[in-house]
Amino acid sequence: MPNLVIVAIPEKDDYIHKISSEKVPHVTLLFLGEVSKVKNFTEIVGFVKHAADQSLTSFGLDVDRRDVLGADQADVLFFSKSKWSGFEAINDYRSYLLKDHNIRTAYDSTEQFPEWKPHITLGYPDTPAKPDERDYPGITYVRFDRVAVWFGDYEGIEFPLKTPNWDMEVAMSESIVNNILTHFGTKGMKWGVRRNKSSSVSVTSKGKKLKTRGGHGRPASPDAVRARTLGRVGKKSGLKSLSDQELSDYSRRLNLEQQVKRLEYNEKNAAQKFVANLLGKNGSQDVESAARETRKKVGKAIVAAAAT
Repeated sequence: MPNLVIVAIPEKDDYIHKISSEKVPHVTLLFLGEVSKVKNFTEIVGFVKHAADQSLTSFGLDVDRRDVLGADQADVLFFSKSKWSGFEAINDYRSYLLKDHNIRTAYDSTEQFPEWKPHITLGYPDTPAKPDERDYPGITYVRFDRVAVWFGDYEGIEFPLKTPNWDMEVAMSESIVNNILTHFGTKGMKWGVRRNKSSSVSVTSKGKKLKTRGGHGRPASPDAVRARTLGRVGKKSGLKSLSDQELSDYSRRLNLEQQVKRLEYNEKNAAQKFVANLLGKNGSQDVESAARETRKKVGKAIVAAAAT
């Protein structure tokens, strides 16, 4: 029976992928037990993404030592827990996850080790780690840029982590901060607290038309995440794995998105519709060709209008 596991995955170009014999090298953040016994699965997935968006960026961990772990004699890298090792960021994220009721319930319902020791497995006696063929072998640091919720054999849903904004992390003296705030500060701003990069929507009236601006940069809504989660589960485990309510929610969300796309198409003007249809029928036709066809149609329309 597959287990539900929350993991952190190294960057694809990190050298750890060339050494570990595991299908996907990873650090297990939380083991939540058998999938079939975990309640509110889709809510858990949604919270994992939400917590990552709010509290975690891509990060690195310093390696403390290479050692053997457990009865399986796993060959692992143990990560340091010292102050500047990177441990604090991922430990805070893990603590944030455990504040969610659904995750906490699943976690407490499963037998756990007394202490979380972050590590990454390189191999086992039967499937040993690959040799490090570099001039200076040995891994001292591993970079991570994804978290994932696995509910199968190294399979599940991945969430890319944002890149840190180092400019906001620079410590500044109080005098410099006050000087900057005099010219560029925002009332109520706090250093280390990042502002939402998504823009608000503004609507202005110009004659008979309404002009809108903004709205970009907003993250996916919980409803959208839930729908995509259900779709992924249905694809990997079959639609029979979804309840009637989950199937209904998934279908309703997809139908709503399709209806909105049709409405957006109906709001396009004639030229926009023509180009959209033209590009849809001729996928290999480039934009310049579409523009030429549009000009011909517009020219004929002008001539026809003049003749009448």
